[in-house]
Amino acid sequence: MLKSHPQRLLIIPFRADRNAMNSTPHQQPCTRRRLSLLVAVSICSLACLNAVSTRAQDARVTPSATTADAITFDGERLLSFVLEQLKARFAYPERLEQPAFIAATGDIRKAVATTTSLAEAAPLINTLLAELKISHTALYTPDDVEYPILLDAIGSGEGVPELIQQKYWANLPSLENPGAFFVQLDGKWFVDGVLEGSPAESAGLKVGDEIVDVDGAPLHPVLSFRGKAGRIATLHIRRTRDSAVEAVDVPIKSMVPSIAFANAASSSAKVFNRNGKRIGYMHLWSSKTSAPFYTALANLSPGGLSIPNDPRREAGRNATTFYRPQRAVTDVPLDGIIIDLRGKVGGSNFARDYLEALNIGSPESEPLGGRIEFQGRSQNANQRRSNEEPKRGNPPFKGRTAILIDHHSRSALELEAYSFKREKMGPLIGTPTAGAVTGGSVIRAPGDALLYLAVSQVKAGGKPLEGVGVHPDIRVERPIPYANGADPVVDAALAHFDTMQ
Repeated sequence: MLKSHPQRLLIIPFRADRNAMNSTPHQQPCTRRRLSLLVAVSICSLACLNAVSTRAQDARVTPSATTADAITFDGERLLSFVLEQLKARFAYPERLEQPAFIAATGDIRKAVATTTSLAEAAPLINTLLAELKISHTALYTPDDVEYPILLDAIGSGEGVPELIQQKYWANLPSLENPGAFFVQLDGKWFVDGVLEGSPAESAGLKVGDEIVDVDGAPLHPVLSFRGKAGRIATLHIRRTRDSAVEAVDVPIKSMVPSIAFANAASSSAKVFNRNGKRIGYMHLWSSKTSAPFYTALANLSPGGLSIPNDPRREAGRNATTFYRPQRAVTDVPLDGIIIDLRGKVGGSNFARDYLEALNIGSPESEPLGGRIEFQGRSQNANQRRSNEEPKRGNPPFKGRTAILIDHHSRSALELEAYSFKREKMGPLIGTPTAGAVTGGSVIRAPGDALLYLAVSQVKAGGKPLEGVGVHPDIRVERPIPYANGADPVVDAALAHFDTMQ
C-alpha cells in the first residue's frame, strides 16, 4: 500500500539568483531564462508529489474488510456481530426464541441502519439486549463508566488483550475520575458513591449531593473528567433541595479501578464506639481478589492479620504490590464487625476465604457457603484453604457480624452475601441485591465497543440467584437525593449491635 507523505517544499539552490544580482546587463536575459526553467521544474515536481499523495489517499480510503471501520460507521454490522455472539455463546439460548425478542430485533435493525456513530447505535442495541432480561449482557462504549471497569475486572476475552494494549498505558485500564460515582434521577445527577480515601472524599463530596455542573457544563460521568487527570475540576453542587449552589474543587486522577477499589476498602476500615461496644466497619467495592478484604480486616485487628498466599489474585497484576496492611486502627478486640457489600463490580467468589477469616472455619458445614454450580459443572466455591494460618487479634465473628447489601451488590458480592446468610454470620441489612448472578465474558466488538455477555448460568445451593438476588433480614432504604451523606443502613446495623448482649 502506498504511504501518503506530507508535501515537501523543494529547496533549490538559487545560485543563479545571486549571480544575477551581480551580473552585467547583457547576462540577465539568460539568467531570467534559467530561473524560469527552475521555477517550472519546481511546479512540476510539486504537482507530481500531489498526484502521488492523492493516489495514496485514495488507496487508503478504499472500502475493505479491514479499513471501512476506520472511515465510516456501520451500525448494521455491529448489530449482526452482537446477534452472532448471542447465538454462539449466550447462556440462555431459549430467550433468543421469544417472540418479543424476535420482533424487537427487526425493529432495532431498521433503526440501527440509520445511525452514523457508535454513540447513536449502542443505546438502540442495549434496548434489544434488555429484552432478554438477563444480567451481564450489554454493549458498552468508551464513554461508559463500565467500559474500563469491566476491562480491568476481567481483562481477557476475544480481542480484549489487544484492545487494552492499544487504549491504555502500561496495559492498565483506567478511568479519569475524582473517586465518585453518579446516578441520574428525575433528570438530575446525584452522587451515589464516594471511594474512601479518594480526592472526592477529601474535597467533601457526599452521597446525595446534586451535581449542577462540572466546569460550567452539564455532568457526563466520563466526558466531564476526560483529559483532566492531574488537574482540578470545579463541581457546582446543591447539598439540600433548597440550598444555594456551592463550588467544590476536586483533583482528578487517572485511576485503575481494581487498585482504587482495593485502596478504598483499606481506607474504609474504622471503628464505631457505641454504648460501650466497639464495632468495626469495612467496605468492599469489588471482589476481583481477596486481598482488599484481608487488608481491611488486618487494619481492624489489633493482633495483625497476615494475608495468606492467594494464587488467584496473581492475575490481578501481582496484587501484593498494591495492597499493604496499614497499622491497625484499634488496639482493643472488637465486639462486632459490619461488612459493607454495597460495591461497584463483582469478580470472583471468595466466600470461603472470608468465612474462614471471620469464623476460623466451620466444622458444621462443608463446603462453607454452600455449593456453587456453573452451567452443569459443579465446583466448590473457594476450595483452597490458606497454607498460612492468619494471626488472630479478635475472637470468631460468627453471630457478631452485620452485612450491608443493596442493588449495588452484584455478581460475586451476591454469592458472598448468600454465603454469609447461609452460615448465619449475622443479619443482612439494606435492600435486595441486584439479582445479577451469571458468569460473564467481555468481547471486543466493531468500533472498539465492548460486548458484555452472560456465558454461564450460576446456582447457589441448587437455586439460581439471577433475577432473584439475596434478600435482607432487616430491610432499610437509603434515599439518595440530598441525603447529605446520611446512611440509615449503617445506622440500622449499629442499632442491631445495641440489642446484643
